[in-house]
This record gives sequence, C-alpha cells and structure tokens, in this order.
Amino acid sequence: PAGFKGEPYRSTDGTVFACAEGHGYTLVDGEKLEWGVNDVFVIPPWKRYQHMPAVESVLFSISDRPAQEALGIWREGN
Repeated sequence: PAGFKGEPYRSTDGTVFACAEGHGYTLVDGEKLEWGVNDVFVIPPWKRYQHMPAVESVLFSISDRPAQEALGIWREGN
C-alpha cells in the first residue's frame, strides 16, 4: 500500500528475498540496498533490516528458520 514502511527487524536466520513486482529499497544495518523486479538479495543472520517499497511491491522470501527452530537455536529481536 502507498506509504508502507516496514518495521526494523532482525533474527538469527539468513533470508533470501526475490522481488516479483515493484521496487524500493531495504535498509540493512543502515546500509541502503535498492531492489526491483527480478532482483535477489540476502539478509545475513542477526542484521537489522527494514523494507521501504517505493510502490506496491511483492517480495518472496526463504530462510533457514525451520532448521534453526528444529535445533532450538532460532531467535528474533529488535
């Protein structure tokens, strides 16, 4: 939606994002990472990030969270 701004977030899983629609940027520990359609990017474990889409966007993600949860080592924080 117009004006959407994600909340800062971090967790122990590494996450891969793929942009299917739209464009914008993600702040990763204060560093600006711009993305658009067909871009793929990774958020390393325990890095604080915040998505800032410029237009309505679709980001798909996959992570190793299920494996970390099964091992009892997954954590999240802000």
